[in-house]
Amino acid sequence: MGSGGEHVVAVGFPLSQQMSVTTGIVSSVRPGAITSDVRINHGNSGGPLLNLRGQVVGVNTFLETDEGTAGVSGAVTLVPLAAVLESARAATRSGSTAAKKLLPLLPSQAFPIAVLRQTADTATDGLYDEMASLDADNFTVSVSTPVSTLASITRVENALWGARTRRERQAPAINRDRLRQFAPYRDWTEYVGDETAPAVVIEIVPKVGRTTGTTISNILGAVAAGLTRTAYEPGTQHMEFKGDVEWVRFYRNGDPIAPVLGGRTPQRVLVSNAFVEMRDVAYRGIYVFRPEVFAPDSSGRPPSVIMVIGDLAHPTDQLDYELPPNVASRVWNDFLPYFRATGQGSLRSSDPTKRFASLQQTFCESRDCTGGDAIESGPASHVRIAGWATDGGGMLVSWVPRASPASRAGLRAGDLIVSIDGRSPQNVSDVVRSLEEASSIPRILYRRQDRLGWAAEGTDSVFTGLQLDAERRDGNGVKVASVAFGSRAAASGLRSGDCLVAVDGQAALTVEALEGLLQRNRSGHWRLGIQRGSSQLEVSF
Repeated sequence: MGSGGEHVVAVGFPLSQQMSVTTGIVSSVRPGAITSDVRINHGNSGGPLLNLRGQVVGVNTFLETDEGTAGVSGAVTLVPLAAVLESARAATRSGSTAAKKLLPLLPSQAFPIAVLRQTADTATDGLYDEMASLDADNFTVSVSTPVSTLASITRVENALWGARTRRERQAPAINRDRLRQFAPYRDWTEYVGDETAPAVVIEIVPKVGRTTGTTISNILGAVAAGLTRTAYEPGTQHMEFKGDVEWVRFYRNGDPIAPVLGGRTPQRVLVSNAFVEMRDVAYRGIYVFRPEVFAPDSSGRPPSVIMVIGDLAHPTDQLDYELPPNVASRVWNDFLPYFRATGQGSLRSSDPTKRFASLQQTFCESRDCTGGDAIESGPASHVRIAGWATDGGGMLVSWVPRASPASRAGLRAGDLIVSIDGRSPQNVSDVVRSLEEASSIPRILYRRQDRLGWAAEGTDSVFTGLQLDAERRDGNGVKVASVAFGSRAAASGLRSGDCLVAVDGQAALTVEALEGLLQRNRSGHWRLGIQRGSSQLEVSF
């Protein structure tokens, strides 16, 4: 990089635009940094700064502006990156080259504004409300198309502008400019083109709920008020995000698919008053896809679109959420007017009554999780047991359906079943029979990597979320490796690092002894002896 005065070009993706190019002149070159008057828009950070010979000279980093001035932008020079780049080149020379694969792009032709407006004006399907608020455990999933977005805006604006329109009609006829209801939206779509892009946007937003402490306090307060026959007035409600998007993977009919654009963005809430207090930050996910992801098969059957969500708030779990078939069909059918107007794509409509194949037939088979036997009935139905894992000492669980009783009880694919209600299974058929005959998920002791844990329903569910150190066998008790946030065990006072040493006053210094004593007492009430440092405690369930 030369001295100041050289022309440079910054390339990036500001806001939700496909690309932005800005130019300027270098003000100064300092050790490790380049300052210039190039406007680095929001979203350009991390993009390249090039000279007029097409050489990358820096990485765009920041823009500082003052009112009335163009501002000063900064870029990191390539000098600090030299070692990293050389390491990457060496790794490329010595390793195998990745297969070439084209990245997905949105169609270049925009949704014609007249066609989009006409389609949105005739959209009366209440399904758009469902698409905007799909329930996915700790998250709300919304799916939007250009048609659904404009239809929503039209409905809201019509409601808001009704009074203004009536006043204009009743007022004397004078030479006035009537307010244009859709002018800002129309101008933006015509000249910027963002909202007319033929794209499907999926947004995954964490839900907000009361903290565990607030929930317990409300329950206890209500109970106390009921006993004293007084009115219960809850205090300040402490809220938190119930989910936190760590990563998301998408599948169409079981095959991985990549979004055109997308990623995570933080959402922050800071509220503190006499009624509600919430000070939390969590990530949500926003992902953009081509319409063809939702194309039906030759019979009009919609595809199975699944998102697997990694949740930082529940790091040992992952959520498998499948879009309802009526939503997948509605998304595709929204683009049929676009395909007719532009002459692109298929004109075959999607029929939601022709349901796609089940999640197990599509997603599970593509992920090699169909081995072994499926449980046909009972609360653990559709759970699959693959067989005995000699390296782990248990029966391998190869598949657990999303949001099923088994999943809610804490069982996960990849777990090794060590015992069921204190009894070690002998074979796959033994596990299948035991779970099919049970009226609720029995207490299952599983091995998950280097930890032991319980999955259960009913009274035994007090142990769900409690994981033990599977490797500790020194005869001084069973060490608690982790306690799930919000679990009944956590609410009862158990902590990570505690040692379980007794059940109902009887010593339990090994996992086997602990299981035996729990099985002996089937009342659903236990007294656990805890060793916490030098202190002896007792926790009652």
